[in-house]
Amino acid sequence: MEFAVSEPAALRRVVDLRDRTLLLILSDINTPGMSGLDILPNMRTARPDVPIIMITAYGDPETRGAHVAAEIR
Repeated sequence: MEFAVSEPAALRRVVDLRDRTLLLILSDINTPGMSGLDILPNMRTARPDVPIIMITAYGDPETRGAHVAAEIR
């Protein structure tokens, strides 16, 4: 298991681990410094082979619209 405490650090970690098998990327949408939604396209590009689960405690319509726009199911 690997972890990072911010989205920029998470992206660096994902890129650094490109030669290792990752089974899953789990990220919160609301994170300090950079939104999980902002980093999602970069993670998809860096590791298209790894499923990504985005979580949030905020279920408002604005957040739902952002999920749909980012193609999050």
